[in-house]
Amino acid sequence: MIFHRLEISDFLVFKGKNTLTFPVTDDEPSMVVVLAPNNSGKTTIIKALRFLLYGTRPPGELCNHAAVDELRPGDRLNAWVGATVSVGNRSYTFRRRIDARKTKDGASEIENVILEQTQHDRGGDVYSPDQGEITRLLNSLVPEALFDFFYFQGETLADKLLQRSAHSSIGEALATLLHHKQWIRAAEAVDAVHAKLAEDIQDLSEVDRAYADQLKLVTQLEEKVAQSTRESAEFEQTTRDAAAEYESLGRQILDISTGKSFEDVAKKLDQIRKEFIDAGNQTGRVETEIAQTIGDSRGLPFFHDAFGAARAVLDSMQRENLLPADVVEGFLQRLLDHQRCLCGRSLNEHEAEARAAVEAYRTRALSQDVNAALLDLLDRLSPNVQRNFTKFAISAAQGLEDQLLRRKKLLLRSKELESQASTLEDEIKRSNHEEVLRLQTRQKEALRRKDDFGEKRRKTEIYLGQQKNMLREAKDVLTRLGGKGFGARFDKLTKARIQAGALAELIRETIACLKDSFQSILQQNLTLLYDANVTDGSKARVDPESLLPAIEQRGRVIHNVGGGQRQLLVLAHIVSLARLRQQLHAELTALGINMGKLDDQSFFLDSVFAPADKNYGERIAHFLPRKARQIVVLVASQQWEPWVSEPLSPHITRAFKCVLASENPPEGHTMKLNGKTIETYRPLKRGDASYSVLEEVPLQ
Repeated sequence: MIFHRLEISDFLVFKGKNTLTFPVTDDEPSMVVVLAPNNSGKTTIIKALRFLLYGTRPPGELCNHAAVDELRPGDRLNAWVGATVSVGNRSYTFRRRIDARKTKDGASEIENVILEQTQHDRGGDVYSPDQGEITRLLNSLVPEALFDFFYFQGETLADKLLQRSAHSSIGEALATLLHHKQWIRAAEAVDAVHAKLAEDIQDLSEVDRAYADQLKLVTQLEEKVAQSTRESAEFEQTTRDAAAEYESLGRQILDISTGKSFEDVAKKLDQIRKEFIDAGNQTGRVETEIAQTIGDSRGLPFFHDAFGAARAVLDSMQRENLLPADVVEGFLQRLLDHQRCLCGRSLNEHEAEARAAVEAYRTRALSQDVNAALLDLLDRLSPNVQRNFTKFAISAAQGLEDQLLRRKKLLLRSKELESQASTLEDEIKRSNHEEVLRLQTRQKEALRRKDDFGEKRRKTEIYLGQQKNMLREAKDVLTRLGGKGFGARFDKLTKARIQAGALAELIRETIACLKDSFQSILQQNLTLLYDANVTDGSKARVDPESLLPAIEQRGRVIHNVGGGQRQLLVLAHIVSLARLRQQLHAELTALGINMGKLDDQSFFLDSVFAPADKNYGERIAHFLPRKARQIVVLVASQQWEPWVSEPLSPHITRAFKCVLASENPPEGHTMKLNGKTIETYRPLKRGDASYSVLEEVPLQ
């Protein structure tokens, strides 16, 4: 929201109609300076803005005392604060008017406060009560929680930010600013449409039960694929966040380390930890290979010493004609059945000795099943067979020995790396024991989360691939069934349902993008703006939850900092908020979502140089120009020192002064601008009420 004009009429210290007009161009940033002695109206301008935007009433009477003194009891008075602003390509003119009358005791009594908007009429533009458009516009463009950031009032905000006593809802205010809740409601509405279309398609398909059943299966699979896709994205984001946190904590440990030696130690420690993790992963893979080798070997290497004896027994059985048993068993049974040997000798009951010999031989013969296994065993024990048991056992034993040796080396390496890491951790702890230990614990936790969610994502991706294959097959079946008789209506409903699903997914991606972007964009810009200008080597940090700024030195939050340094931090944070709007606007546009022009914001800065010494005052003066499209700086005479005026003057596009009318001249009522003397005092006769007026100051 960019101001073109601000009007303050008979409000607080300002008497009559006072107008600030601002130069506005599309491509050039502007800087407006309001020069004023103390107690002449600088802070009243900020109070007037708060009253205009939210109706917030400051303590005391709102109507100007000098204006009320000129009225008779019962006379009416209209005081107001109004503005003309632009939002993108649209312009709005509105005001908040105070309808009051003078009482018998000489005070003003407020009867009504009305927010009005300009209405264009044939007879001319007139103000009429706002019907809600301006209220909604102001609440969305300038949430009240962000007012102090856009219209900054001196040290008050800086103290609150560093003490964490206020403005804890900046994240919620930014969400309001970017219509976060509306998008959530939009996503819910699109989901409802998506479900309704699915019901309509289901009703339409009831005429064909087979088609309906297949359609139901496709719908279920689509929902499962969508759910798995979201889960995979969430796991991936969590894994990335954990990895980023691990790296960030590593950098903080490096920052905490004092001197180059500790920096080198921290880098070496990080490398050793990575090698330790890699060695552990390799050990796990080798142990899996060992288990596989043992399983494939079927325990044969343990029986290698028995191979010779087994082969000798089997050879003896073969020589004694005990193998093959299928021949021996059948042959002997035929002899006994015919009761006569091949030689013609009788085997009847009178030849008991001969028959007993045949029976004894048969008892030594093996069954057919056992004989087949023994023949196979004899074959595998033969040295002439390509894959005999001896060669297989030797190969398996050698492979197992190699794997065990690799495992032993990896375990020794892991132990060695663990010892080295422990030594290096002790070295780093000596630089800042408690803080490094805390960061290391957080780093280990981040690494654990990274591994856990990485594994969950891998499993989800495998499951998702299976679901997609099932969905593709189900859709092929659905296509073959053909949806008899549905025609163009079915196709239209199906396409609409697909579009609704795509829109819902786009809205979810946008919400996730906003959530992730707030802290990262603020931190990036705050680092660029603060770290490069500070003099003590401290770093600016943005809390990911509250989005509040903090100053860290060697990994610790610093609370007791100078006023100038606080101002620099808060100004950097304010500009970062403006850039956040700009960059989020670009991201939304890239996603295909047009929320109007969100990237322009006007900043009013009151008493920004008040707590700063010469060093920081000069740095702030160099810092401010061209940081936003429109900046209005309210400066008291006590802070308009050469180290402030000289850096700012070349960038001033328009200047105003608060002229104080009173019995006695205020301290510092003359100021210099571009070599000219600026008078900010107007004498009044004794007994008249003091007041202020705004006047433009020529720059040439």
